[in-house]
Amino acid sequence: MEFYSKQEGCQKLHNSAGTYDFTKQMNDLFDCLNSRRPQDVQYNEAEHIATLKANIKWLEDCCTYIESLPKQRQVCFLSKPTCGALRITLHSTVALIDRLLKSGFRYVLVGNLG
Repeated sequence: MEFYSKQEGCQKLHNSAGTYDFTKQMNDLFDCLNSRRPQDVQYNEAEHIATLKANIKWLEDCCTYIESLPKQRQVCFLSKPTCGALRITLHSTVALIDRLLKSGFRYVLVGNLG
């Protein structure tokens, strides 16, 4: 998407940086949450935790922005229950990973928690 947004022949994708950023953010988050193989995390667990923590911050900023919108515009975005559930999931996942790593685990396959 980023590549095509810079191409002259793809006028409809110009000014799509926000969509690209959102898609990249969600892709990185789901890569962390779907890790099921040791090679996915065993050498970059710190990177996974950093991504999860960055998504917590991003979610807080996103929810604050949505709440600042007029009520009729808020329905076009993430709902409060979904935002709350995602917040709980991210916080509890980070806390669980921290606890397991401090207990001696070398890595945590988050995709196997569900």
